[in-house]
Amino acid sequence: MKLTAIVSPPPTLLSISTQVSERRFHHVDEFMKTLSLIEGVTVSVVENSFAGAPNDGFLLVFPDPSEELENYPDFGPRTVLVSADSSGMRDDVEKYNLAGAITDDRYFRWRAERHREKGVGLFGRKDVAERIGATVLQSYSLTEHYGTLSHTQSRDLPELLVNYLTALEQ
Repeated sequence: MKLTAIVSPPPTLLSISTQVSERRFHHVDEFMKTLSLIEGVTVSVVENSFAGAPNDGFLLVFPDPSEELENYPDFGPRTVLVSADSSGMRDDVEKYNLAGAITDDRYFRWRAERHREKGVGLFGRKDVAERIGATVLQSYSLTEHYGTLSHTQSRDLPELLVNYLTALEQ
């Protein structure tokens, strides 16, 4: 499985000395490295917009690119929003038929509390959840086609994501 992180390019001129790139701020390399340790997964990082995205594989987009999704509707079914703003995520996932999403809160918990990790927290399609034997949690974020998934066979969020995308690919 091929996963490509799409992250905004670094600013050409830092406006303040403490400003960091989106790639560093969101710990993109750390997340992608964790995914690369799972058998059969190849990863890359592209500092660009959707215009620089490859034509194959899944796209893990940091942070929320809602305004760009309008211009690239074909990317929707292979796009996972990572560190997405939960206030608009539900609507975007349904509207653009996205592969899934990870909220900013859930992504932060993965980064900060790995010792407490479980295979829960991916916002994904209900039909795919059924195929992998995941439970769709009852929550405010439930939509017609998507919900927050819990999967006991996945040890953590990255493994849940790979198990889910593997089933989605089939």
